Amino acid sequence: MLMRTLVSTVVIVAIVAVLLFTGAGTVDYWQAWLYLALAFTCQIAMMIDLSRRDPELLARRRRGGVKAEPRAVQKIVIWLMLVIWAALPVIAAWDRRFGWSHMPLWLNLVGALVFLAGQALMMWVLRSNSYARATVEVSQGQVLSDRGPYGIVRHPMYAAFTTLAVGVALLLGSWWALVPAALNLPILGVRLRDEESVMLADLPGYAAYKAKVRSRLLPGIW
Repeated sequence: MLMRTLVSTVVIVAIVAVLLFTGAGTVDYWQAWLYLALAFTCQIAMMIDLSRRDPELLARRRRGGVKAEPRAVQKIVIWLMLVIWAALPVIAAWDRRFGWSHMPLWLNLVGALVFLAGQALMMWVLRSNSYARATVEVSQGQVLSDRGPYGIVRHPMYAAFTTLAVGVALLLGSWWALVPAALNLPILGVRLRDEESVMLADLPGYAAYKAKVRSRLLPGIW
């Protein structure tokens, strides 16, 4: 299981590298190298941690993607998310090649910190909920989690995705890449609203949890 996950991670990072350097028309793109290094290191560390601490969760996380989603609306959402996450590095790379926008170095470094914050939040989520699967469904015997970040917002994994998207755009040095990063938010909004309808119907205690934790994604805002 771990070896297959590691191979998948290497393949995904390699694909992103091709998109970045082909789009930029050069490998002289230090922001891209830094992003790839951080993404690869964080993902490998997360997978190793899950394989040791919660292999069942690692297996659940592997069963994701368009085909794995049992609901039609979620299949569409996943397709849109894949397009956005492919467009983000491509737009950043084109921006690097054609000089559409210019971002100061300090913002690139802030982006790296934001990206790492998103990774840390994702790890916190996975350590707080053993049922943080990659598909919208309720497993038999699933228990509601209100620990850790789930005591702050109801969908902390999606908050992590949003943080990561903004961090990637800033790290890659592209103002234009913030466009797909921003489009990620309403698509996640559709996903989490549909997910909540499933949780309310199938997960005992979710209605009380929803009343207790008022914020969906952004504490005190939404």
